Amino acid sequence: MTQTGFWKTGRQSDFSVVFDVRKDRNLPNPAHIVDTDTLVTLLGGGEHDPADLVLALSRAPVLVAADGGADRALAAGYAPVAVIGDLDSISEVAHRDLPPDIIHHIPEQSSTDFEKALQRISVPGMIAVGVTGYRMDHELAA
Repeated sequence: MTQTGFWKTGRQSDFSVVFDVRKDRNLPNPAHIVDTDTLVTLLGGGEHDPADLVLALSRAPVLVAADGGADRALAAGYAPVAVIGDLDSISEVAHRDLPPDIIHHIPEQSSTDFEKALQRISVPGMIAVGVTGYRMDHELAA
């Protein structure tokens, strides 16, 4: 069974831990964009404490961005191995600065970028940072 836990260090923090991402999932199984035996940090575009990202990457060193998380990653000095989402939040600058082969446009609008990324990542565990952005619809989906 997939286990999810939340750890928040303050008003600006958004730090979630998701384990067993590859097992017992009832999500569709499109081709995996990221398939690794290493833990992954999934960075969304939501508000978060920068220390949470540093801590997450110390434990889960492969960085994947969900749409606007690409901007957050670049602003913090990190380059994601993949950007997954409908690309309605990524800036033109980030889109231009990242290699085109790591940007994966998923145009459907019935799921959040977090869900799109989860459906396309096969890993033993994941730490998600900045994925709710204090939006209730994203909080419920996460």
